[in-house]
Order: sequence, then C-alpha cells, then structure tokens
Amino acid sequence: MVQIKGGFFVAGDLLLVQARKVLVRYRYRIKQENLALPKANENILADVVRNQVRLEYQYKLNEIWNIKTRAELSLFEKELDNRSEGYMIFQDMSWKGLRNKLNLNVRASYFNTRDYDSRIYSYESDVLYASSFPMYYDKGIRTYLNARYRLFKSTDIWFRYALTQYFNRENVGSGLDLIEGNKKTDIKLQVRWQW
Repeated sequence: MVQIKGGFFVAGDLLLVQARKVLVRYRYRIKQENLALPKANENILADVVRNQVRLEYQYKLNEIWNIKTRAELSLFEKELDNRSEGYMIFQDMSWKGLRNKLNLNVRASYFNTRDYDSRIYSYESDVLYASSFPMYYDKGIRTYLNARYRLFKSTDIWFRYALTQYFNRENVGSGLDLIEGNKKTDIKLQVRWQW
C-alpha cells in the first residue's frame, strides 16, 4: 500500500496602524495511520487530518506596555474512527519598567479540547536560557507570571510562577509524577551574576 503524508501552512500578518498587528495562520496536515477493524479482523490505512487556525492581535500601547490576544482552534479527524476539536484563548500583558530594571510578563489562558488528539501547543516566556512549550488539552485554565529584576549592573534575578488548573480531573500526571488534585504548579528562580 502507498502511504500518504503532506500538508500546507498559510500565514498572514496585517499591520493595521503603527503598533497594532493582526496575525492569521492556518495549517492543514494529512497522514495515514493503521486502523484495526475488529469486526473484519484486519488493519487498514486510515486518513488522519489535522486543521489548525490561529488568530492573534498584538497591540503596543507605548514603550512600557504590550498586549497580545490569541484564539486557536484545532480540528482532528481519523477516518472511520475519531473526530475531536479543541480551542484555546489567551491574554498576554508585558510591562517594561523605567531604565529596564524590572520587566513583567503575565498570561491567562483558557483551553477546552475533547481529548489528546485535539491538543494545542503554545510557546510561553520563561527564565533566561529556558523555554516552555506546554500542551493544552482537556478543560482548564493556565496562568503564569515572569519577572526579571536587575539588582545591580552585573546581577539579574528571574522568577517564574505557573499554575494549571483542570476542571474535569481529580489527579494530574501519572506514575511518579502523579499529583493528587486538579492543579499543577511550577516555580523557577534564577540568578545571573556577570563579572
């Protein structure tokens, strides 16, 4: 059998006026996976299609405040088997203090996906030299706060607090990572001293 795999990605940025931007992105992916047909006692190749749509609005209020709002939709369909959808919306705000001594970044997001297949990924700001690209699935909220403070010319302190709360779970994780309750918290503290 011949296996099909492919897709395309379309993106557009629209600068409305100075300091305001709208981004629209669409991604289509198709591939084939094995699908067991228990009644016929055979496996077939089934088409798996993913559609993702993103709409984002960025607004730079001034040199200190930036705002970003995003809505994302994920549609998943496996031929003869499963169909699911999900969405996520978030609001970002960032603040840069005078003389760049204190910088803050805050996000509040709401997500609702039917299952793992319709999950959504989103990059998050993090401490220096770290990255965060969490997966949003099930139903819940995720918030985080990043702070960077320049203590001295040679010393910077980063702090990050993130909280995910699920509305339809009694536990988070599994095995040794099992957390009793529906909340997961991440805390990071980093100090950089340059000489």
